[in-house]
Amino acid sequence: MTEIPSAVLRKIRADLITVGHSLTAGDWEKPSACPGWTVKDVYAHVATELTPRWMAESLRADSIEAHNDRAVERWRGRSGPQVLQAYERLSGVALGALPLLLGSPLGRMRAPLGELGRYPLAMLANAVVFDWWVHLHLDILAPSGPIEAEVGPVDGDEIAAMLVWMFAGVGAAQGDELGWLPGPVAFDLEGPGGGVWVLAVDPEMRRAKARRRPEIPPGCAAVVRAAVAGFPSWATQRTPWRDASVKVEGDTALATHVLDTIRVV
Repeated sequence: MTEIPSAVLRKIRADLITVGHSLTAGDWEKPSACPGWTVKDVYAHVATELTPRWMAESLRADSIEAHNDRAVERWRGRSGPQVLQAYERLSGVALGALPLLLGSPLGRMRAPLGELGRYPLAMLANAVVFDWWVHLHLDILAPSGPIEAEVGPVDGDEIAAMLVWMFAGVGAAQGDELGWLPGPVAFDLEGPGGGVWVLAVDPEMRRAKARRRPEIPPGCAAVVRAAVAGFPSWATQRTPWRDASVKVEGDTALATHVLDTIRVV
């Protein structure tokens, strides 16, 4: 992915800034849907993950979530508008540098991200799309979050860019945990930006990896069908997948175990 993450990030950034400027002093202190974080903390997180300190510390972190909590703690003395101002500045700098990363050999280098595994540096653009989108739409904005605000409609490019990171994360972070799969499990995610992703064990690496396919291949042990719009919520375990009208074909027990295991961070 190259142009899509850059364009999508600019849209989500604009939405985050628009919402941020609409917040009152009380809004900043409201609990978000991200456990333990206020709305201000969420903005502090999306700002701090763009700093060299956060990036350097993430390379050797044992737990990304604990690392994020420590980083947010350092911003607790700032006001909401100060945090928003920092996010605007840092995200603007990051987006300016993004084309250099995506278009250079550096983007193909793989780097560790705590317990989440190793990824090509260029894929971190998809990771930021995922992070910004999930925190805005699922943790800040109603109905799951505390803030009533209008933003532009979600389009297929946003979803498609997120799925690249989410399925890469399943393989990198949980590939060993799912390395016992007896056969491929296909995810048929319906709607703009969706598509077919197949989770299967790589026989050489003996771990599960997910790949996008044009259609469901023959020989899948199970097929999971769901609306792609709900996938970010239940694949991050913010909501139970059993409440999301997910349909399973084939080996139900196998698909259920996979669905219970998946947790994208």
